[in-house]
Formats: sequence, C-alpha cells, structure tokens
Amino acid sequence: MMADASSQIAESNEANNLISLPINVIAGSSLPDIFLTSATVSASTVTVGQSVTISTIQNCNPFPTATSYATLQYRFSIDATWESTDTFIGSDISTFTATIAAEAENITYTIPNSPGVRYILLQCDASNTTAESNENNNVVAIPITIVAAAIDAPGNKYGISTSILKGKIYPNPAGEKLFVEVSDGALKAAAIHYADGRLFRAIDQHELELGINVSALES
Repeated sequence: MMADASSQIAESNEANNLISLPINVIAGSSLPDIFLTSATVSASTVTVGQSVTISTIQNCNPFPTATSYATLQYRFSIDATWESTDTFIGSDISTFTATIAAEAENITYTIPNSPGVRYILLQCDASNTTAESNENNNVVAIPITIVAAAIDAPGNKYGISTSILKGKIYPNPAGEKLFVEVSDGALKAAAIHYADGRLFRAIDQHELELGINVSALES
C-alpha cells in the first residue's frame, strides 16, 4: 500500500509511503470426495422375516488419476447414527478409474424381529482407505417401519398380527368367534390378515375381550 501515490504533496519524508503485508496463497484441495447417491430400500414398511433390497450408487469426485477402491458397508440400527455396535449386514467394493467415477451397488437383507421404526445405514469408504476433501458426508440413514409377522392359526387361512409371546388362539378350527388369550398381559388391539397378507380388519380391545367375530372370513 502506498500513501500519496500521486505525489501531490511535497513531504518532509518521502521514504515512508510504502508498506507491504505478506499473505500465504495455497492451492485448492486436490483430494477426492467419496459419497453416496440414490440410496433406497425396496420397501419402507416391512414385516419381520421379509427380504428387502438395499441399493445405492457410490461416487468418487473428481475422477481418480489411478485406479482406486472404496468399501461400501451396510448396517441395521435402531437410530440414524452410525456405530460399530449396529448390526452388520454386508459390504460391497466399488472400483474407480480415470473413466469410471460411480458404481451402482445393492444387497439383499432379511428383516430381523425388531418391530418399530428402524434404520438401514450405508457408509461409503467404510475402510477409510481414501483421504477425502469431505469426511462428513459418508453416511446415509434410511428409515423403515417394521411390523410383526402374522401368526397363523392352524386350520384357518388367516393369522393374528400381534406380539404374543405366551398364549393361545382357540378354538381350532374356529367357529363364528375366535378367542385370544395371553399370559403376559392384556392385548390392547390386534389385526386379522389373510395368509396372502391382505387385511381382514382391525380389532379393538373390547372385541378381543368378547371374542372376535370371524364368520365373514373367506373360506
């Protein structure tokens, strides 16, 4: 910076008009970024024991100058936070080259007995083999709702969707009414489904106590 740059003023000291400040200029980051796009689960509401397909695309930006590899890992979790204690589902390895910077990956998973809202987690570069420009965008969490599997009543083409741990469904074969008894507490509600998964109807606690009318069920 220079004072009196146009020399319009005759000064007693012309030698102190100039000052300079050092700055450090660095090049922009040349590190790649590994990230996920199009992450999906084949169904958002699933039944215990149902198989789903988890799909995504693992990307590398920019194109690598040499062939590199990135591990994609899948986990099942009760929350949206990636932790080493989450249930391991499986992994894939994507290969990136000077002409390939994205690879589609998928895996099949059988839903465990854990009813409620749960999460499928995906993490790119899970082995941390690549130094990235952004390490904070590696995890994607997909919520799913898990419902209990139907419990088939022997001799009848339907089941009762509930979480009976100890109890009985009677009579068998059923007449006009079906009764449910549990030894670990009173049922608040239930739902009757046909064996093909179609809902017959929901049942409230009052009907559970009086007996469920199943006379309208298809044979």
